[in-house]
Amino acid sequence: MPGVLAVVDGRQIAAACKPIQTFINQIRYFGIAVEKTLYFGEPVAMVAASSLEDAYDAAEHVHVEYEPLPAVIDPS
Repeated sequence: MPGVLAVVDGRQIAAACKPIQTFINQIRYFGIAVEKTLYFGEPVAMVAASSLEDAYDAAEHVHVEYEPLPAVIDPS
């Protein structure tokens, strides 16, 4: 799309960056969903554009298919 510089997903971020340090060392967190979301509202894609309007227009074309997973109610 005109004005769009890049659109990246969690796999691309994980391949290019180190995970964010968390208190739980078993969790590799990148600030964006990689393979599956961890919580409602977690970012699933990032858009870089020359203007905010171009970024919003491109974000409207991002399509995500979610597959519901069972809830985890016992963290042990």
